[in-house]
Amino acid sequence: MKQSCYKYSIGNKFDIKISINNNEYDLNIDNLFCMAARKNLKRKFLFVSKVLGKHIPVNPKISLLTGRLLGHKYIEETYKINQKVSDLCDIMNKNECSENQYEQILNEKIDLPEETLIIGFAETATALGHSFFDSFKDKAHYIHTTRDTILTNNKPISFEEEHSHATSHMIYPIDTSILKSDIPIVFVDDEITTGKTTINIIESIQKKYPRKRYTIVSILDWRSKQDKEYFIKKEEELGVKIDTVSLVSGEIDYYDIKAGFFKDNNVLNDAINKTEIKYINLEDIFTDTIKAISKDTNGNTNDCDYLRFTGRFGIDSIDNNKIDNISRICGENLKNIRTGSKTLCLGTGEFMYIPMLIASYMGEGVLYHSTTRSPVYPSDDIGYALQNKYTFQSMKDSNIENYVYNIPQNYYDDIFIFIEREGLNLSTDTLIQAMKKTGAKTIYIVTHAMRRRGDMIGEA
Repeated sequence: MKQSCYKYSIGNKFDIKISINNNEYDLNIDNLFCMAARKNLKRKFLFVSKVLGKHIPVNPKISLLTGRLLGHKYIEETYKINQKVSDLCDIMNKNECSENQYEQILNEKIDLPEETLIIGFAETATALGHSFFDSFKDKAHYIHTTRDTILTNNKPISFEEEHSHATSHMIYPIDTSILKSDIPIVFVDDEITTGKTTINIIESIQKKYPRKRYTIVSILDWRSKQDKEYFIKKEEELGVKIDTVSLVSGEIDYYDIKAGFFKDNNVLNDAINKTEIKYINLEDIFTDTIKAISKDTNGNTNDCDYLRFTGRFGIDSIDNNKIDNISRICGENLKNIRTGSKTLCLGTGEFMYIPMLIASYMGEGVLYHSTTRSPVYPSDDIGYALQNKYTFQSMKDSNIENYVYNIPQNYYDDIFIFIEREGLNLSTDTLIQAMKKTGAKTIYIVTHAMRRRGDMIGEA
């Protein structure tokens, strides 16, 4: 493919030059990402995905189908089996998908030639990893990394993500038999810049559960020539084969234009108090839970159950039909609760896939994205990725700030906030106060285990 180049000027502070050298499906680059400035001197820039459902609102169907397209690409490159992807690529390039198209593609799952363990990266790629895992008829197993500290007798697999704002990842599998086997492992992430994070987890797994084959699957791959040479070196050191599969790959050049950096000049602080807050309890629908105790940085413990089907502790292909059925029931019920034509469904942190799947069944006019730990500078400059920011305390840990970006004020009629498990007393309050500033008419707190039951509107 002919190489193409793009240049992004981020707030007139620094430039990113991108050279695309592989875009086999001829995807529209402008539909995949935009750029922002990170509050992180280890890596100043951020590729803000337009299909991931993290920092900016997306059509949940498009986001889920991105994982499916990655599934086809993985089969093509790994097993040399041709895949029919023209309809999917057309959807991605038009950024629109009819209900019939969506249902047809989701029902045509991919044959996976061998048992495979799929690992999604927290927090950003938990939904992408799950939608990739959901692409396959059978033989697939899924677990995602987590930043939660969970008290367990089994020592977790841990590794570091050096460039991140939250560096430590853990894996807490309930059933270690898959890890003890020699089946291939596939890592799913939205973007690879250097690949060092994945090398770190491969080294951690090799120490405890050695095997011969790994693959890294991503939407974007920006590794330099030196990064790729580092991969080859690590393959030789560890005695493994590390393959990479991406929708788009190339290289990036970064350079400063001006001294200095961004300021938080677009933080929304003026509270709007006209919003009605309601609570929806899903405990009669999401009945499969995992009993586990987490601990925050203050030493406080939380014994509220986790949902089993998130994949945090491991799930198999057989679970996917049940996950879809439960999410469809929930989505259709919440669709009837909507009071307006413009609705936002908001996942929280690592809890992304199930809320996204529910949102896909809630009708037209529904957008989805998630809260995040990622500190990014907002700006209302034309073409800048993140126009505004709402800040609140993490429900898991009062010492950790969380954020929501790109919610226009007085735009949404309804906001549905999906919470996997309630934190300690009043842990949702700062999030609710932040979301009141959006001017939404109604905010619904949706969870499977409600500690505080005031203002309940009943079962969904």
